[in-house]
Amino acid sequence: MPDRTPRRWFRVWFKYPEDYRSEDTLLIQATDEHSVYKLMAGEGKRVTACYPDRTIYPTDPTEDTTDATE
Repeated sequence: MPDRTPRRWFRVWFKYPEDYRSEDTLLIQATDEHSVYKLMAGEGKRVTACYPDRTIYPTDPTEDTTDATE
């Protein structure tokens, strides 16, 4: 049975284990922030920040994102 847990996009800032001086960013889809940290730690990357991202599309596709001034 497929996992039907709602997923959201997160913008993640992280550092590579071989060079902690440089920082990179990516978008990742996960159920919550804890899942992001767990996934990145499993890949040996250190997360410096993690925030829900709403620039791709809303978390809830049925959410109205139209500007009220339009």
